[in-house]
Amino acid sequence: MNTTLTIGTRESPLALLQTQRVVDALTLLGFKSRIVPIKTKADRFLDKPLVDIGGKALFSRELDQGLISQSLDLCVHSLKDLEAELHPDLHIIATLKRDNPYDVCVLKPSDTPKTPTPPELLWPFLPKHAVVGTCAPRRKAFLLHHRPDLTILPLRGNIQKRLETLHQQNLDAIIIAKAALDRLNLNLPQSYTLKPELMLPACSQGVIAVVSRKNAFPSPYHNPEISSPLAPLNHTTTALSSRAERMSLSLLGCSCQSPVAAFAYKKNQNLHLSSAILSPQGNEIYQESSSQPLLEKPENLPENLGETVGQKLLHSLPNSLISQLNLTPRTTSKTTSKTLL
Repeated sequence: MNTTLTIGTRESPLALLQTQRVVDALTLLGFKSRIVPIKTKADRFLDKPLVDIGGKALFSRELDQGLISQSLDLCVHSLKDLEAELHPDLHIIATLKRDNPYDVCVLKPSDTPKTPTPPELLWPFLPKHAVVGTCAPRRKAFLLHHRPDLTILPLRGNIQKRLETLHQQNLDAIIIAKAALDRLNLNLPQSYTLKPELMLPACSQGVIAVVSRKNAFPSPYHNPEISSPLAPLNHTTTALSSRAERMSLSLLGCSCQSPVAAFAYKKNQNLHLSSAILSPQGNEIYQESSSQPLLEKPENLPENLGETVGQKLLHSLPNSLISQLNLTPRTTSKTTSKTLL
């Protein structure tokens, strides 16, 4: 193909590595491409929580504008950073095969013995009254749910900056996505992977997504049977899983402030989904699960599974928590849900 595809991305080392994976895949398909790094507003205000500067949309706004103005052909994102509903002229066209979806607790290296954790406490690798850095409401709520003795301090920035902060400030540990460490080839000796029973992953964590204008490329992400020159980019199981996850939380009307989680995975030819919502301090937790055959038939759309779990979760929530989290629940029809995300 003679046309060179222009691919937009955030300019962090992790974002550039993720985008290079897409470029390498496109090269194998015969496409020429070039990367255009763009500094987003979320990258310019790393000292402030996302909620204070505009939420998740700040990860993608400048990139969206590049697509809409046609200065960019594609954009590459961590799917967990994208809002549930994209700009009406844009859509996700592919998700690469999911990397490790779990979180990791990284401890500060120290030669000084820590006070042992009492055996009755979970997470024995964290000492009692440890100070942990994270800005994610989900991570904070799960941490406090299991270990109310912990102190949680805000932490933003790229992965390298967070690791520097761990070493330089009064922190005992930080929480980072395992996929980010793996992509950056960072093997940290004092790190512990948090399985879902300790910390259910964020919606679409570990998933790299490719976004385009709707009039530029069709979407194998939404319809695996559609004909598209970029169809080989799309990993079908990852796409089905992320579509179910995103629908389950979309129904709740969540924001970046919401301590929510969703994780779908293939098990015995079924797609299994668990979603959860917590109170900000982790003293309340509500979790629902369901499964359906993995094959995409009209009755087995992943959005239908997401809707089933989302509705169950919504019905379990007390009005007090809905009000506290400022949720804006909405209902959808299973016949139209496929077009929502």
